[in-house]
Amino acid sequence: ADFYNSGGKAVDGVLGELKEQLSEVSDICFFLLAASTIVEVVDAHQGFKVVTNAIKTDSKKQLFWIIGFLTFFLSSILNNL
Repeated sequence: ADFYNSGGKAVDGVLGELKEQLSEVSDICFFLLAASTIVEVVDAHQGFKVVTNAIKTDSKKQLFWIIGFLTFFLSSILNNL
């Protein structure tokens, strides 16, 4: 495939695709930055301590299911903040 025209400049299709890919990657990076900030703020104010103190079990199987359900619900709550 030819990425450059005879003048040595990139073809418009290549530049358009590059802009689209860069836009998608930057969207993901900004989302992760914001999500990480929210999690750090909640952690700084001991927000997760309430959850960890409520978990009382000695069974690894029960702990697995508790963490699974909590992760499912907390991730959807944090995602909507």
